[in-house]
Amino acid sequence: MQDKCDCGTHLDSFGYNLMTCKHGGGPVWAHDSIVSSWSECLKELAILHKIGPKHRYLNNEGRPDILICDTGILSDQEMDISLAHPWSKEVVKNCAKLSGFAAKKREEMKNAKYDNKILLGGSAPKCIPVVFEHFGTWGISAQRLLNTLSLKSKDKEGKNNFADFKTYWRCRFFVTLQKLNGRVMMEN
Repeated sequence: MQDKCDCGTHLDSFGYNLMTCKHGGGPVWAHDSIVSSWSECLKELAILHKIGPKHRYLNNEGRPDILICDTGILSDQEMDISLAHPWSKEVVKNCAKLSGFAAKKREEMKNAKYDNKILLGGSAPKCIPVVFEHFGTWGISAQRLLNTLSLKSKDKEGKNNFADFKTYWRCRFFVTLQKLNGRVMMEN
């Protein structure tokens, strides 16, 4: 393992800098993998969506990760997916006191980002901040989204399988995050 990150920061023994520094690639791998997992989740439910839609906002002020094009309860919703870091200087003291604090703060930041945005057609966006902490804690909006999606899931016989669907995808996202954490540590 190297002594310094590509950004020049001395590496800590836990590798936290590697997971947060954009020079090392860890945040990019993690983000893109989580976006792909959400896309697979939506595909399983036959929900039409588009990854990385561009040119939706005046002055290109925002870029969601996934646009849900399907009709129904999630029609024209956007997902802005983000990873929050509970060890970052801004939140670390409060994270020790309150589980999910980093995710909560990142959700607030994402909501503020889209509050005053205007789509090219003149309407306001309906953006869902989908936030995960690196160690697996979900933000409230991400939990609500998975619950909503779970209500649409059916088994082979056409019966609702809310609990199985929800459990499977919660585990899938958690394992994805941990694999990415391991990948960052092994490749640097």
